Amino acid sequence: MSLLLAKLYSLSLYNSENKTRILNSIKLGKTGSLSRKECWSLPNKLVKNGEKYPERHPWHSSIKKSFVTGHHILSIASFRTLSPDDSDLLRDSKYNVNHSKNIVGLPTNSQVACELRVPLHFSSHTSAAIPSIKDSPSYHIISNMLLNNMIELLLANGICPADKPKDQKEVLLNIDYLSAVKLKYISNFNIILHKTGADYAQGGIGCGNSSQESTKVDEKSCTKRDRNHKFNFKTTNLKKKSRLLTIYEYENQGEVYDVD
Repeated sequence: MSLLLAKLYSLSLYNSENKTRILNSIKLGKTGSLSRKECWSLPNKLVKNGEKYPERHPWHSSIKKSFVTGHHILSIASFRTLSPDDSDLLRDSKYNVNHSKNIVGLPTNSQVACELRVPLHFSSHTSAAIPSIKDSPSYHIISNMLLNNMIELLLANGICPADKPKDQKEVLLNIDYLSAVKLKYISNFNIILHKTGADYAQGGIGCGNSSQESTKVDEKSCTKRDRNHKFNFKTTNLKKKSRLLTIYEYENQGEVYDVD
């Protein structure tokens, strides 16, 4: 666990080969928002034609009782703990915590998460549902740590958004990079969303044959993890290398953040 925290502490500003491409693709909004809004509202603005989210998501199927919800990667709670100056910096940059670059689609059905070997979305990652610090660092504390460190880096490099669109984009680039980094560790179960979250990883005990986490019997293994849900071929585009993609990256395959 200390190795994970050390890696997160040592992050630098984003500087991969596709940095310029991503910067050029960023469209500044009119205002920033650090408060929760309906999770699919902004992702659905990416969709020009066809189904909207959540129905658009390859893992969502009411017929198969497979439901997907939009999960905020950098948690809403972590933004509430920022200093007023840091909050203003993000708002001045027109950062929106509900943007599709901070949203990943996760299954809410235990058996679906079990078959896919992906994290299950269960609870608000608070109270009795969260893992102990021995199992995984607090979900919200990690978000807050990442944000504080990145804002310090931005300021140390003379990036001050105020009325400078170039600097505003630089802030957005790097805060969205944090979402991609954290999503990598969520995807490989180094950061878990709830106490039994690691059960859903490859080699884990799975869902215990329960479709809902609330009815799962502790430490009961599945009789089988493959339930033949037969999700469509687009499922393969939801991952790249070692992690799931944000909704934005899924919709814009050429603008995927490099976090490896």
